[in-house]
Amino acid sequence: MASRKRIVRISLLTLLGIILITLVFLPLAVKNYAIKHSKELLGRQIDIEKLKFNYFTGTLRIYGFKMFEQNEKDVFTSFDTLIVNTEPYKLINNTKSIEQFYLEGLNVNIIKKDLAYNFDDLIAFFMAKDSVPKDSLEATAFKYALSNLELKHASFNVYESNLDHTTTVEDLSFFIPFIGWDQENKSTADIKFNFKKGGYFESSFNVNPSNGEFDASVVVKDLYLDPFYKYAAQYALINTLEGRVSTKLKIEGNIYTPQTSLVSGNVSLNDFLMTDTTNKKILGSKQVTCDLEALDISKNSYKIESVTIDDPYAYFQLDSISNNLFRTFKYDPNEPSHEVTSDTISSNVYYAINHFKVNDGTLDYTDNLTGQPFD
Repeated sequence: MASRKRIVRISLLTLLGIILITLVFLPLAVKNYAIKHSKELLGRQIDIEKLKFNYFTGTLRIYGFKMFEQNEKDVFTSFDTLIVNTEPYKLINNTKSIEQFYLEGLNVNIIKKDLAYNFDDLIAFFMAKDSVPKDSLEATAFKYALSNLELKHASFNVYESNLDHTTTVEDLSFFIPFIGWDQENKSTADIKFNFKKGGYFESSFNVNPSNGEFDASVVVKDLYLDPFYKYAAQYALINTLEGRVSTKLKIEGNIYTPQTSLVSGNVSLNDFLMTDTTNKKILGSKQVTCDLEALDISKNSYKIESVTIDDPYAYFQLDSISNNLFRTFKYDPNEPSHEVTSDTISSNVYYAINHFKVNDGTLDYTDNLTGQPFD
């Protein structure tokens, strides 16, 4: 009898030991499997330095992650630390819950050539036809509850191959306290992050899943224009593009028919400056403000309550061939126009500016058509 109890005890201890060893080495096995089969799982080769999982708290930690380009040499995206703290017990109530999502040191390298991006293959991979029949998917309502979402010290690099220019967003950090999605009740999502030079981006989104009605607000404070100089230089012969854009927009509509959304709010441009290739100031303004009454793209209706321009400046030089603004913006009035084929069903465009005001404007005009320049 005693020997039988001893055998049972040893068997249980052995089984427990096997389970513990399995749990200890399971994260390593998962990491190695994910790396080896990453092309099948994610469409690209990846590498992971460490993967840890806490079975008691449901916390996943990944360190030193890399996803490579198609050549399997250059790094497409990487991060230092990912922490995901789940709450699996809430699945009982059909709630997919994440208590914490922390991502540090994210680095993304985007390359654009013509109309192609270096992540097009990833989109094609994940957009491939799903082999799971739609009838087999659950029809029960579900909920998402995402709390404490934090991105820390992220950077995004966008390389325009045709321009040989890289736009970089460095040290991007933001914290989102909560995002909720409930298929039966109204859901919300809010986000805010700061720009490197100052200013910030802030948005909030509220949607009623039962009927699709939503309202959203977007706030941009002091977005500097100089990082967009290279893009503007494709269409204008300029050396300088400066200014700060701020906007506060309200968007109302339905997620099932987003094209019928209505947009209202205001936009402002401060300390605007543009110079030509000789560094001559050609356009500028202390402030431009625009109040949007209602923009309805579906009806081609654009109602602007007011436009106010403070201290505008324009340099205009006229000669026998053309003028400086035409040359700067690459406009040739003698170039033959392209015929536009109209659709069989045409729609009228309605636009209105109720108030337009210019304060303390300056036009720097030079006429070279006479024998001597006239200023």
